[in-house]
Amino acid sequence: MLEQLFGSRTRVKLLRLFLTNPTTAYYVRELSRRIDEQLNSVRRELANLQNLGVVQTDSQGDKKFYQLNTR
Repeated sequence: MLEQLFGSRTRVKLLRLFLTNPTTAYYVRELSRRIDEQLNSVRRELANLQNLGVVQTDSQGDKKFYQLNTR
């Protein structure tokens, strides 16, 4: 049902993870493993969520971390 509302199973899984862990930052491969979805699908949905302002990013070294935007 949520997939129909939000348009993507991957987006629902990402939102669920971010909303239940609002202070935790994740990198893309970690997110892919945690929600058991394809890496490209996770990247695409993270870009969408970032454009909407739902998640924010922080680069540390060669890794880009994503975290819920609590503002």
